[in-house]
Amino acid sequence: MEKDIEIFSEILPSDQLGAYQNWNNSITNVVGTVDPSILWDQIKWNPWLAMAVYEDLSDKDSTLFSCLEKRKDGVLALPRYVKPFSDSSEDIKIAEFVEETLEQYFGGNNMTVDAASHESAFEDFLSEALDAVGDGVTIGEIIFAEASDRVYISEVKFKPQHLFAFGETGLAAYSTALGLYPQTGRLRLRSGVMIGETSPFGMELPENKFFVFSYRPKFGNRWGSPLKRKVFWQTWIKRAAAKGWLRYIEKGSGTVVARYNDGAAKEEQQNAVDAATAVQEDSAVAIPKKFILEVHEMVRAIGSSHKELVDDYCNAEISRAIVGQTLTGRGSDGGGSRALGEVHERVESIKIENDAKSLMAVVNRRLVRPLVLYNFGPNAMMPTWMLEYEQSEDLNAMAERYGKLRQNVGLPLSKKHLYETFQTPEPEGDDDALGGNENEEVQGSKFKVQGQEKEKDKDKAEFAEKKTLDFSGKSNLRTERFKRLRPAMIRFSDE
Repeated sequence: MEKDIEIFSEILPSDQLGAYQNWNNSITNVVGTVDPSILWDQIKWNPWLAMAVYEDLSDKDSTLFSCLEKRKDGVLALPRYVKPFSDSSEDIKIAEFVEETLEQYFGGNNMTVDAASHESAFEDFLSEALDAVGDGVTIGEIIFAEASDRVYISEVKFKPQHLFAFGETGLAAYSTALGLYPQTGRLRLRSGVMIGETSPFGMELPENKFFVFSYRPKFGNRWGSPLKRKVFWQTWIKRAAAKGWLRYIEKGSGTVVARYNDGAAKEEQQNAVDAATAVQEDSAVAIPKKFILEVHEMVRAIGSSHKELVDDYCNAEISRAIVGQTLTGRGSDGGGSRALGEVHERVESIKIENDAKSLMAVVNRRLVRPLVLYNFGPNAMMPTWMLEYEQSEDLNAMAERYGKLRQNVGLPLSKKHLYETFQTPEPEGDDDALGGNENEEVQGSKFKVQGQEKEKDKDKAEFAEKKTLDFSGKSNLRTERFKRLRPAMIRFSDE
């Protein structure tokens, strides 16, 4: 049973976590010097080290960063709203309350925000929460506050993931390659993190006080399935290849060799090295006659092979792993088309839709539920925070389709559905309807219009008779095309 907790104060104040929060910065300096095979083995069973590696990857790889930002921006750009549990006035009131509290009170009491663009502290929260897609999990402490008419969420203070563990016991924080303790339990502090009177073996934390977003946990592992782990080797290969490429550029025309006599003193040997360096770097040099200089030219050009490895392989693999395709991020792979672009765009939209669904689930569970509980009690029905991830259909195409169904098929259509689909207010009466509803006037107008159409058809027939061309000769592509275009040209000229 959950213990009573103080929801208005911070359990893990940042001023007491300074030394632990800086752990990532210190360990990152070591990451670049470790054998990547050792790192790869460790990040699979050591999630705390993995967080430092993931931060290093995104900071140094622009392709990885841009692909993750593309998915994040796609979710943040979706319209959002709160759907009531039912059509009852009470449920609608609760939904409106929750939406107002999240959009306007999040981050401070009744903040002034741009309602059209949804630029608010809540948007910043969503952006940071979506880091779980790349890292596997994001964890933040929820801080509530009181206003005159409500309890609202003041902020969610996200913490470094390496401060926590998900174990049934404190020993889970000591997972090693030989002893993999399960990370499927409740949220707790990692062993060794001391806050006040916290036990060094890891204190169990109240789940309803923390926002925990695990991205696609596998086998119940609450560290999730980080996408950055999927591209670890591609990012490392890119950096290693860049080092080799820079060394190649540094050599310029080739490697300069300065020869000296056998038994030369160390000073003479150093002078030979300095002479070779001067030839490599300076435009003019002076050297003694006794030195023999040779330039060993590079036999293999690295330029094209570097592009094939880094751009055509590594960047393409990163793009495929993160956004599911390459066209929207890197251009066409050897040629593209509109159809191919539409396919790639749909693949990317599916990724964004899945991210939106995952975010919706955790926001409703971790934020909406406590807001309703604290403000309306345990018996109130929960609304649903929604993201409109389904792409809206072109209204012009829908209007054309409905018109064909009505005119050609004679299918009766629902007025209510049309008003809602095209977001058009329904007329309140005959005086409010454009054109009125008087049948005689409408019928008279109809006959009048039909008469005008007959006159136009007669004029078109006479014009067509005068302008008839002889197509009895041998047909070719030009005459066939003109046959098809001629009626349209006549209509255009008549208008």
